[in-house]
Amino acid sequence: MERKLINILLFFFVIRLVLYIPTIDDKYAVSTDDGSNIAFSSEINQNDIVDKTIYPNLPIKNFYIDLLDDTDADNITWSAHGSNNYLFLSSAYDRNRIRVHFSDIPNVQISAYDDKGNLLGVIKNDSYTDVFKENKVTLKTNINSKKVYTYKVVVMQSNVPSVSIKLDGGAKAFSQINASVNHNVRRAGNVVFADKDNIISTGMDEMRGRGNATWKRVKKPYQIKLNSKQDVFGMGKGKTWALITNTLDGTLSRNATFLEFGKKLGIDYSVDYQPVELYINGKYHGSYLLTEKVQVKKNRVDIDEKELLFEIENHPAGNDYVTTKRGLIVTIKNPDFDEISASERAAVKKKALAYLNKVENVIYGGSDEELRNTIDYESFAKFYWLQEISENFDAIRGSNYFYTKDGKLYAGPGWDFDSTLNRSWAFGKQNEFYVLSNGLLQGRIRGNWYRALMKRTSFSNKVDQIYYDYNDQFESLDEFMSSYISNVKSSAKMNYVRWEFRTRVYYRDPIPGDESLAGNINNLKNNLKNRLAFYRRQYSGMIYKDFVYKYTDSKGNEHEVPLYMHQVNRLPKDVGDSIKIYSGDKELKKIDTKDIGEVKLTYENKTGNAYKKYNRLTYTFNFERGA
Repeated sequence: MERKLINILLFFFVIRLVLYIPTIDDKYAVSTDDGSNIAFSSEINQNDIVDKTIYPNLPIKNFYIDLLDDTDADNITWSAHGSNNYLFLSSAYDRNRIRVHFSDIPNVQISAYDDKGNLLGVIKNDSYTDVFKENKVTLKTNINSKKVYTYKVVVMQSNVPSVSIKLDGGAKAFSQINASVNHNVRRAGNVVFADKDNIISTGMDEMRGRGNATWKRVKKPYQIKLNSKQDVFGMGKGKTWALITNTLDGTLSRNATFLEFGKKLGIDYSVDYQPVELYINGKYHGSYLLTEKVQVKKNRVDIDEKELLFEIENHPAGNDYVTTKRGLIVTIKNPDFDEISASERAAVKKKALAYLNKVENVIYGGSDEELRNTIDYESFAKFYWLQEISENFDAIRGSNYFYTKDGKLYAGPGWDFDSTLNRSWAFGKQNEFYVLSNGLLQGRIRGNWYRALMKRTSFSNKVDQIYYDYNDQFESLDEFMSSYISNVKSSAKMNYVRWEFRTRVYYRDPIPGDESLAGNINNLKNNLKNRLAFYRRQYSGMIYKDFVYKYTDSKGNEHEVPLYMHQVNRLPKDVGDSIKIYSGDKELKKIDTKDIGEVKLTYENKTGNAYKKYNRLTYTFNFERGA
């Protein structure tokens, strides 16, 4: 009887252990994994407890958040760095309403605290919460668990959208892509593009590596091809997109700045871009620049499929390039060699090489008339300025595109500006001509077309005219850069938690200040301002706009009349023997009206450069006397 009573008491004691649920008044102290003891807070509502099972331990498993219910392509896991777990968010996430998944066990809950220990709330698995509006959150599995696990979470969010990629084959597929030196490994999957207003979820035919020098680095660039055309972030419909690392640029801003400058200069088919946060298989992969691919397509380089698209190459590989008589290595980008037969490739290469040799012969020895019929002056002059202002280390040596159209060769669009404004092997000086210089850059160029072109007065004058016509765009470039840097700074901060901040570029010592993001930004801004100031001095006393002419009539009354360069200016009947041309308050020239007609005002400054000896601007006005 005594043994039976003991067994009954033991039975009820076991049942008590199994079913024990701490009540609000219990000060049930539980040891945490960080050695501290906590008691269940009286703020926890007992009615909120869904799962009443006591677990021997309850670690958080498979923590992730998402945007869409019907796909796991956008699942974002937290990342452990040091003693913290980081939750990296793009602008697409509303931190007041984030759906959280954290356990394989059904109906599990955790408690969230701010950095001062105040309870923020109880989070249910597979549900929405607002606790991550805080920048620092401590999660504790202190509900119905004998052991409490503590997780310190730092929440970071940027101002830019996201690209989330899930590969078929998961981590193994991603490793295979990264191990492919020649980018031959291609893996399919799904992609989610998301910003504050829109979400696009689509299939992906392939993801592969891209790039040459940048591919050798830890943070790698990629190319993705969707299974259908999508208008991604307003950049126009397309299937193929590039993900640029900006690894060489501590500010993550050079590529975007000079891609934008190409647009401002009106270079046809300039590449659209969008800074993004990249997630691959649920893991945050850093800040990238999503761009269009330079290719012959309707929304890209919109030329006839039979035309040629070239890229001046500094990393030749495969069998799709030719070398001109002057040693310039050029890759043929259109037609696509993967889509034509071996005999067709041979014919295309023969045609391309003959064409490029002819172009070079005209550049170096043809007449001005032949040159105008061979290359497009406008695009070549704009492309010069794009390379010159940016001090592009790859100018006329790599990643420079040209295409044929209606019998002429056109320059552009611009591409690959991470090695710009002092971001290369050699220090670029902001107070000198760059593309035409005799520095280290020139020792690496196999054939600098611009040295030969600039010796021609006709082309040099066109370059000057572009500077004048687009002067407002030159002057506003540093303002754009500052605005862009401000927009991506939060993304950069996230990126440099994920990736080590680079203090060394290639093989040269860092510039003072390069050891930090703030120092990099300051150096870049100063370099661009000094670069623009150099050319402001080059054209000092030459830039005039908003013209008027003044005259005194026969009664002694003074008149001021707007003056236009691109139309006939009819002089009033009562104009006297002379007029004076003004720009603002500056008198430019006094004109005798007796034999009025075409009037030219020419200004020029010596440069000291061996190839471009003068900067020259001519203002032409046509006058007629009124009837």
